[in-house]
Formats: sequence, C-alpha cells, structure tokens
Amino acid sequence: TPFCGDTICNADETNYACLQDCRAMTTIQINRDDVMSPPAGAYWTMSYDSSSNEYDLPVPLQRMELLDGREIRFNLINNSDSKILARDVISEMLLVYPKERRIQALDQTSLLAGPSDTVEEFSNPKIGSASRAFKFSSPDGKTTYVIACITKGYNVVLTVNSGLFEYNSILDLAKKALNKIEVYSSLR
Repeated sequence: TPFCGDTICNADETNYACLQDCRAMTTIQINRDDVMSPPAGAYWTMSYDSSSNEYDLPVPLQRMELLDGREIRFNLINNSDSKILARDVISEMLLVYPKERRIQALDQTSLLAGPSDTVEEFSNPKIGSASRAFKFSSPDGKTTYVIACITKGYNVVLTVNSGLFEYNSILDLAKKALNKIEVYSSLR
C-alpha cells in the first residue's frame, strides 16, 4: 500500500502534501550544468512553470487527473547583445499522475506532434520503468525530439526543439534527468 515516506511520489501525494516523496521539483529537474553546451556565441537561460492545472499542459496530456507538475525551459541567448536566438529549445516536464494513468500519459506523447508533422518513433530507449522516443519533422524542416519515460512516480517528458543536437545527446540528457530523480529517491 502506497504511503508518504515510501520514496515514490504516489497518486495522492504532491510536494506540498508529502515533500519527502515528492521533492520540490526544482531540485530534481535538469539545470544548465546538465544540458548540452550551447553553440558558440550563445548561452542558456532557464524559466520555470509550476502547475497542478492540467489545462496548462499540451492537449494530449490533459484530462488524466494531473496531481502536480513543473516545467523547465531553456532559451538560447546571443552573447553579444543578450537577445533571444531561440525560445524553448529544451524543456523538461515532470508530471505526477495517478498510477493508473501514467502509461496512458506516456503513450499520449506521440500526439504532441503538430498536425502536419511526420512522426518517427525510435526504438524503446529503455530508461525508467517505461519509455518512448520520437522525432517530429515539420514540413518547414523543423525537427523536434521527444523522449518520455516514467520513474519513481514521475512522468518525465523531455523535448528538444532544434536540429542543433543529435538524438544520442538528447538521450544522454534524458538519462541524466532520470538519474537525478532516482538518486534523490535512493537517498531518502
């Protein structure tokens, strides 16, 4: 029977109701030290959104009884004039759903593609207790990679909106993201 203190962020727990299982999400999310190096002449900035309102999520991830969620986004900034070169190049969503909804949410990530995007599913990245990986290609040549997985009661959705990075670099970042959650859970 799940309980507060079992090291898993269970369906009825949030970081407000059971901090020891649902650590404040900012401490277990990726940060600038984790992401790939920016291109020459640029640097990363970060922004956060925190919400347990599932209607703040992309439509495919709504209506699944979201309990808690947090997103971190990385923008690419020009070194010389501090202007934004690209918004939301990398984002990581940590989402807490009831246990019976986690696989459904994982499966919905294929629907994050745009209506005219070509969707290519990669072989299972085999990270976390379940995972899927996709490449979305738009007609205008834009590439988006999505790696989604489940670990320790969290659904993790990592999105990279750029042709700047290869899939293996993005997979390494996803592994870092899961490792942060798993290491934290093992220390409690």
